[in-house]
Amino acid sequence: MSILTSSLLILHIVFGGLALLLGLFSMSSRKGQKLHKKSGFYFFVSMMVVSFTAILLSSFKGSTFLFHIGIFSLYMNYSGLRAIRNKKLNPSTSDWIINIVSLINTVLMIVSLELVLVVFGLISLQLVYSQLKLFYLLTKNKEIPRMTWLVQHIGMMVGTYISTFTAFLVVNINFIEPNWIVWILPSVIFTPLIIFWTRKYTQTPKRKAIEDIL
Repeated sequence: MSILTSSLLILHIVFGGLALLLGLFSMSSRKGQKLHKKSGFYFFVSMMVVSFTAILLSSFKGSTFLFHIGIFSLYMNYSGLRAIRNKKLNPSTSDWIINIVSLINTVLMIVSLELVLVVFGLISLQLVYSQLKLFYLLTKNKEIPRMTWLVQHIGMMVGTYISTFTAFLVVNINFIEPNWIVWILPSVIFTPLIIFWTRKYTQTPKRKAIEDIL
């Protein structure tokens, strides 16, 4: 293993561990407060490092799987932060580019016919389709539901955490059979939380309170 590959792997592992801890701090802290914002931002930074190192490592290891998952995580992470920084969700050039790249990545995951990639590809397809549809409506000056930005922020950021938690379990847990249980466990745990937080913070009067602090 070359020095460059070893360095990338170390960065990937270190920032992956940080992302797991920071994600827990962000999710468990009160939304809109200082701890949530700071831990959430550093989670974003850590996951950007994780995603980019995964993409680079995939070229050295010849792993298309690592490449596709890296792109998928990068897409969700970027979109999650972008939603809270751009609450009107008006798409920029970079928004269009990352969604088109993600669409291509989605198609490649599905046509690979590798079970895990197909599953993630179908999830990615739903996310990309929803965002491109949203962008289209906005370019046509159509009205979109209030708090769509918050729904997207919660879904994308928790989805990013699910992806890194899944990777952690798959790499470190090899004594559970069948192994597909390890792959779906994070989704089973955190998907209900996405639904709970989305409902909690987008319903009146909670909606007004969250709009004031975020």
